[in-house]
Amino acid sequence: MQPIDVVKTRFQIQGVTSDPSRYTSILDCITRMIRNEGFFSLYKGILPPVVADTPKRAAKFLVFESSKSACASVNFTGPWSLVTAGLASGTVEGAIIAPFERVKVYIQVQRQRMSEMPNTWLVAREIIKRDGWGTRGLTKGFHATVLRNAMFNAVYFGSYYNMKYLLIPPEV
Repeated sequence: MQPIDVVKTRFQIQGVTSDPSRYTSILDCITRMIRNEGFFSLYKGILPPVVADTPKRAAKFLVFESSKSACASVNFTGPWSLVTAGLASGTVEGAIIAPFERVKVYIQVQRQRMSEMPNTWLVAREIIKRDGWGTRGLTKGFHATVLRNAMFNAVYFGSYYNMKYLLIPPEV
């Protein structure tokens, strides 16, 4: 998602319209970031999602398949069982990535040059030291991240598998 994710985050945290450092367009944001912070500033915060990706995906699909089996074991089958399994998988996925998202966003909003910034692990330690592990610290945004991922996976898995079964009925 880089560098668009960094630009999106910068726009989300902007202040009032009278702020002289406010970006006026996507191109303005990209140009000023490169000029003031260096080209690689467009890739700020890329490491946390990369590190979280493998465990996130493993947990997501494990929970999805386990939830499908659990639904089937109580005779809850059909379209809504797939939505439910997707909801469960997204909830776990969101819980896993929330701390990584926090660190990523913290890095993305810093306006220093990349060479002046602490590395990802130091940023995580700084957040924990200053704000703790809780919802004001490393898991700030936890509820929104879990809700976003739960809803997305419910729609994604529900739609994907229901369409698949409509187009190619499973053999019994």
